[in-house]
Amino acid sequence: MFVDSLEDHFLVQDVKNNTRKDSLLDLVMTSEPDMVDTVNVLGNFATSDHNLLQWTLNVKTSRVLSQRVVLDYAKADYATIKSELSNICWPEILRGCLQCFDAVGWASGRASGL
Repeated sequence: MFVDSLEDHFLVQDVKNNTRKDSLLDLVMTSEPDMVDTVNVLGNFATSDHNLLQWTLNVKTSRVLSQRVVLDYAKADYATIKSELSNICWPEILRGCLQCFDAVGWASGRASGL
């Protein structure tokens, strides 16, 4: 029943040797038949009566170099940014957007503490 369930879900059980005395109780399951190259059943693990398993995977990787620029905000000069932004006449630049000024409190001068 369990083996049928593995097959129904396209899983492969890769351990072929006994892992606890005369029984095969410890499993390595994969969804790719050739993913596991070898499975070694080693000696007992500490005081357990189960054996250790060691397996080798067949995994192909490729390195893709990204062309995306990643900014390091920790190196930004925030004092200079704040100074430059405070020298801009925002009401003149944003003329016609009085609702914007009211929303952030610039019309009443509350935004001067930024």
